[in-house]
Amino acid sequence: LKQYSFYNNKIDHFYNLPQKLTNFNSYIEIENQAWVVKRYQKNQVTQRLKLSHQIQSILFQDGFPCAKLENSRTGATFVEFNGFLYSIHRWINGVHLSPFNNKNNISIHAIKNVAKALGSFHKIVKYKFDSPVSDSMQLSAATIVGGAYDQANSILQRKKFQLSSFDKLRLKIRKNDFDKWIINRLPFILEIAKSIKIACQQKLSLFNEGIVTHNDINWENLIFNEKQKLLAIIDFDNLIVAPMVYEVGAAAIIIAGPDKVKIFQFLDSYSKNSGFHCDIEAIKISMSIKCLHSMLYSFQSYMNGQVDNLKFLSNWCRYLDKCLEFTIKE
Repeated sequence: LKQYSFYNNKIDHFYNLPQKLTNFNSYIEIENQAWVVKRYQKNQVTQRLKLSHQIQSILFQDGFPCAKLENSRTGATFVEFNGFLYSIHRWINGVHLSPFNNKNNISIHAIKNVAKALGSFHKIVKYKFDSPVSDSMQLSAATIVGGAYDQANSILQRKKFQLSSFDKLRLKIRKNDFDKWIINRLPFILEIAKSIKIACQQKLSLFNEGIVTHNDINWENLIFNEKQKLLAIIDFDNLIVAPMVYEVGAAAIIIAGPDKVKIFQFLDSYSKNSGFHCDIEAIKISMSIKCLHSMLYSFQSYMNGQVDNLKFLSNWCRYLDKCLEFTIKE
């Protein structure tokens, strides 16, 4: 903190936030102002994170709803201390909404707010960011279309003489309800992923236009006020160059949910604010793929023992499954 001008050698409040998979976050408060401190291993500060900081600075300067990224006294967005690297972001005081929390009746206004913000984000990065990005930072159409099938296979298939993650789950002596649900649903998910990979090989051209994407638009990364006005999109650590239509479709199904009317309202708000038109067939494919990717990533994290809140994860996966069923039916 001594490397930042706002630090006055006194901290009024400090506590650790729920741990993420890739970094450790803490909350600090000094003289009625608050920040989030993110701690990274040195090898985690890759080109993606550096690009993320560059994009966040551009967005904040343009008035986009996101947390301000603080610069050190030397102008750097990362500082080193005791073998770790740190970044500091302004705290956004608000609430998270959740589609599977009965206390939250999410308004169409909130959904449209997210769509408009995503449109603004894409418009800003398309016209105000022109730095070259390496191939390793780009997600191809083929990877998107076939990735879910590869993910499912990695969970189900054995490696030489080792049991697969799925085998270990099946052999677990004391299975909880979520274990049983995964065992029941995973073979079906594999079949859906396989059918999408095969059917979409001739449709890769629908995913041609690449753009810098947030790559993780979900309710945990959105902060609202009590009237459900969007205050900020946060956590740009997964940022990557990917087809624009994939992020739009992925965000539409996660934010609007399995509701055709709300999805079209989301897409309409996005297009009006961004000026970009997205092919509806590519949107449909993207929605299915997003559900598959998120479910499979959640399964793998759970099987690897990286999940603290089982109830939340179980609700999240069941919500994704409901969305997946909707996209298949539609």
